[in-house]
Amino acid sequence: MGKRGATPGFKHFRSEVHRARIQASQLINRLQKFALGKAEYKLTISEIRAIEVLLRKCVPDLVQADINATVTHRYVVEIPAMLSAQEWSQKYALPRPPLTLEQMPAPVQNPEISRANGDDHSPELPESSSMPLFDLKMLR
Repeated sequence: MGKRGATPGFKHFRSEVHRARIQASQLINRLQKFALGKAEYKLTISEIRAIEVLLRKCVPDLVQADINATVTHRYVVEIPAMLSAQEWSQKYALPRPPLTLEQMPAPVQNPEISRANGDDHSPELPESSSMPLFDLKMLR
């Protein structure tokens, strides 16, 4: 059977950190038994305060834990080819506003309708257009 105890050159298992953790767990167990009513002893307020102070030294508070992180975002940007001034204006120009009545071209009238209205000043159009564009009588 093997020899018990620490071997030479090997750090002893119960270092100061381990001892503090074991003592902290004993204090926690003592407080839990008292709080749940399973303890056969009574703790005074000064004992509870002393346990609280000792636990704060051994066990870190979650409220005081601070997490700092640096997050790096990388983006890929595709840059389109350079446009000439004319290409840019065609691509990004605003739409033209609608024409006003003054800017609109004059309507072409059918000569048969003009004669029926008593208007003989209109130029003669070829007879191929048999359909009138609009009737002036309906507009008045």
